Amino acid sequence: MAKRSQEKQGGKEVAVPDVSALISDAEKKQAEDKLSGRIRRLEVELAAERTKAKRLLDEMNHMNERIELAEATYDTSREYVISGSAKGKGSSCTAMVMLSDLHLEEKVDPDVCMGNKYDLQIASRRNDRVINTMVDVLTANRQFYPWKDLVVWLGGDMISGAIHEELEATNFAGPAEAILFAQDMMLANIAKLRESLNPGKITIICNMGNHGRTTHRKRFADGYNHSWEWLAYHNMARLFLQDKKVEFIIAKGALVEVSIETIPIRFTHGDDIKFAGGVGGVYIPLMKKLANWDRRWKAHKTILGHYHQHFHISQAIMNGCLIGPNAYSIAGGFDAQRPSQTVAIVDSHRGFIDVTQIFAE
Repeated sequence: MAKRSQEKQGGKEVAVPDVSALISDAEKKQAEDKLSGRIRRLEVELAAERTKAKRLLDEMNHMNERIELAEATYDTSREYVISGSAKGKGSSCTAMVMLSDLHLEEKVDPDVCMGNKYDLQIASRRNDRVINTMVDVLTANRQFYPWKDLVVWLGGDMISGAIHEELEATNFAGPAEAILFAQDMMLANIAKLRESLNPGKITIICNMGNHGRTTHRKRFADGYNHSWEWLAYHNMARLFLQDKKVEFIIAKGALVEVSIETIPIRFTHGDDIKFAGGVGGVYIPLMKKLANWDRRWKAHKTILGHYHQHFHISQAIMNGCLIGPNAYSIAGGFDAQRPSQTVAIVDSHRGFIDVTQIFAE
């Protein structure tokens, strides 16, 4: 018989039956199964929510990485202003020399690389020819465009480094020895340009290349701290600390933004532009990247290298290389051009009024 308990209701005590004894075992099992099913559904829903939370956390971490990359890439605290009169005070000009992608210690086999041969002696000969021709061109241009100051862009990949295993077999020297050779060559180039052209002021703008890094994979937030080239640039700059006519602008990130003769110009090595071959060449990914960069800081022209080819379009100048076609550029589908570098004249009212490709041979 069911147990009863007492409960007050309306001031009177009434008997309340204990119904638990009235539930059959089958009904208990059905209730337990129903509860177990509900628990399993809740566990599935919880797992789905955990997966969703993990995805959102991964997206947030990815966004934070992009923010850190942006902070490392862009120096929002400073836009460099060099050379030039204020707007409205007449036209003035500045000369620009572009040096990048020398890959000084790399050996190139002509039997593998379309007849192109490269070693330290050839690199030195090509460099001397380039610098001497630049002096001749800028001296002649001065008659038509009376420029005063000189900008020298050191665009990176001065050495080939050891970022690929095969470079250890093809390089004549290790990265430490190679960067000292590159440093001495750039100092000699600056001295030659200064002595021959007698500019009012020289500004050396320095970008790191991808080959100068000490790590196999690119580091974004502190890549400068793992770069042979960044170290060499600072070693060079220290030699001119007391020279008021020489200034170094050394990038920590990928970009340097400078107004030259009031013209906004962006400098970057170019390895952030991803190109994996194709009919359109590097032009399409370049335009996409320029549009992205221009949303933050609109440049009249972007100066870059990396792809071992020279071309000049309205938005950019891509500098050539000293090394010429090598196994990597041929495999990557880059345009196999003759080794060259570039000089230009920047006018305060008209922008780039002269761009000349200087062939190394």
